[in-house]
Amino acid sequence: MLSLDKLPRKLEGNKVKLMLLTEAHRAPLGEIAKDERIWRYYPLEGTRDYAFNSWFDESLADAKKLLSWPYAAYEIPSGSLIGTVRFEFVVKEHDRLSVGGTWLHPDAWRKGFNTEMNYLLFEVAFETLSAQRVEVRVDGRNAANLSAFRSFGAVEEGTLRQMYLTADGYRADRVVFSVLRHEWPDVKSRMADKLHRP
Repeated sequence: MLSLDKLPRKLEGNKVKLMLLTEAHRAPLGEIAKDERIWRYYPLEGTRDYAFNSWFDESLADAKKLLSWPYAAYEIPSGSLIGTVRFEFVVKEHDRLSVGGTWLHPDAWRKGFNTEMNYLLFEVAFETLSAQRVEVRVDGRNAANLSAFRSFGAVEEGTLRQMYLTADGYRADRVVFSVLRHEWPDVKSRMADKLHRP
């Protein structure tokens, strides 16, 4: 089974540092969430205080039950808070979980932060938590993320059609990717190449 007692409170890469989400992050993340561009591919009206606070409350509650494990993401070396990412859909008895719930301030887009966050969480999932399967779900309209996971060698399993209703009434598909334990070394190598890691 997943070694959830080994879930780290802090992870650090070359560009990004992840800290376990706490109440102290509510106000600063709430300010970041005011930028409506963030929510284009996300089934949440994050610019609205009630929606953001409901999401935040649920995030803390799920973390206590180990149903998810959310992080606040900081840019290195400035120390600026840039967004959030998490482990989610945790199923301990079947050794599987997902990486997702990611949203970043637009100033942090296309700068390698998302790739490094994925790298750090996949690495922990397989090498610390002993996961057998890690899943990612990508909005079917998000061409950049779809291209990234295909390039990393994650297996594209299919599309969950019209899975989410967005704030503007669009019914969004989710494309499901997965990586199994024996596939991780190759995916890790591809991610590392993208990040220019040795």
